[in-house]
Amino acid sequence: MSDNIAELKSELREMESKVRAVEGALKDAKGRRVKLMVYSAIGGFLLFAVGGQWFPGYQLDSTAEDTAYEKAAGAVSDVTAQLCVERFMKTSGLESRLTALDGEMGDWSKANYIQNGTWAASPDGGKSDHATADKCRARIAEHVAGESEKTS
Repeated sequence: MSDNIAELKSELREMESKVRAVEGALKDAKGRRVKLMVYSAIGGFLLFAVGGQWFPGYQLDSTAEDTAYEKAAGAVSDVTAQLCVERFMKTSGLESRLTALDGEMGDWSKANYIQNGTWAASPDGGKSDHATADKCRARIAEHVAGESEKTS
């Protein structure tokens, strides 16, 4: 019977060592799995953060703000150019101004003439920019051309 007990104790020690080996292997596997998950999460974040910059429709806030500002400034310029045409056509001495615009000066000089004449001033009284004055010049030319076609 004591041989039996000694044998059972020996088997128990063997089994305990096997259990410890399996537990160690499970801990290693769990550690590798956690490490893989962490590295995968970091890799996914980097892929999204760096690669997402070129994803269609994705914009940084600063880019969206710049685009919105440019569109708003363009819309204000369009409205101011239309007001410029109305001011230019309604003030007295229209024939002399149209003659000056029909003269030999280039488009840049014509836009400067309109800008310096203050017809292209913004509604809040601020000084106009050259782009608005140029839009006004082009619209005046279109308006005059349209009027001459109507009379013909």
